[in-house]
Amino acid sequence: MRGNGEVEKCLSDEDSSGSGQIGRDERIVLQHEFVPMKLQARKAQNDPAPRTRFGWPLVAVLAIGITVYFGGLNALAKAAIPAAVGLVFGLARRFLPARPLADSLSPYSLAALNERFRNTQWIVGFGMVVIGIVFFWLTHLALVALNRGLAASEGPAYLLLSPQTAIWWFFPGFGALSLSWELTLVIWSTIGNQKEADLYDAWSSRKAGFDSRRVLRLMALFIAAPIGLLTCLALPIHDTLHDGEIRTTGFAWRNRSVYRYSDARRLTMIEGFRTRDGKLTRRAGLVVDFADGRRWSSADSGDFKNLVDPALLDFLQQKTRLPVQHTETEADIGS
Repeated sequence: MRGNGEVEKCLSDEDSSGSGQIGRDERIVLQHEFVPMKLQARKAQNDPAPRTRFGWPLVAVLAIGITVYFGGLNALAKAAIPAAVGLVFGLARRFLPARPLADSLSPYSLAALNERFRNTQWIVGFGMVVIGIVFFWLTHLALVALNRGLAASEGPAYLLLSPQTAIWWFFPGFGALSLSWELTLVIWSTIGNQKEADLYDAWSSRKAGFDSRRVLRLMALFIAAPIGLLTCLALPIHDTLHDGEIRTTGFAWRNRSVYRYSDARRLTMIEGFRTRDGKLTRRAGLVVDFADGRRWSSADSGDFKNLVDPALLDFLQQKTRLPVQHTETEADIGS
């Protein structure tokens, strides 16, 4: 590729050869054509060809698979929370940078703030962790208590089957992560110095590289709040076994049903269910078929278990007076 000197030499040779006259304007046009070509050649030479990177997606898939294999859905639910938060913070550094200090705080330099909050940051961090833990456990216990309270409204029951415990961990986890910082600053502003709390918030955002308070508020609005709404709609989910019948309530108080033991026609113990590749996943349960063609399964409630609850088995045998059949999955039960 020719540089400017080579362009001039080429043009001079062409003029002197007598093969054609090139004016000043034409010379300028040719120079402008050569220079971009040279720049593009240098860029192509210096910039390596883009490569497709499979590293991080592969690590994510492996991490999810290992978590589910060894810990089940409960472990996946707990691991999804810090993973999602890490992704949000990574995007925030790019799209929500820290805002400049307000006029009332602008006299302070970053070095001065580093020295000012050198010890305070440990106190604030410890307080935020405590607030997050308290919020997490109180919210989880409240959700479990509300679910059991709604089930108790069905009246006296011998046994209660609740949904998977994993659904009661999502909102407490995301809520604690997105609200603990806000709650810490609110408590500090209420019982302490509001200007100092605002100054600390601005300094913390500058250190993090993004507007932390704004990011966490967006997380609370668009992640924690929808999860909280869905969790509240899941509160009525339960199965209760009464003296003469089984009562079930689904998501958002839908699919309420009553199954009478006197109508039971078959009692089957299953080991689990098969995935698409044919692998048996252990989730033991009892399936009851009724005269009207409906079917109830204890495996639809609770966590995954390898064995059926003996108390549940004895209770259903006494109420239905049916022999227990055995199959691997519910799909293996005949019509």
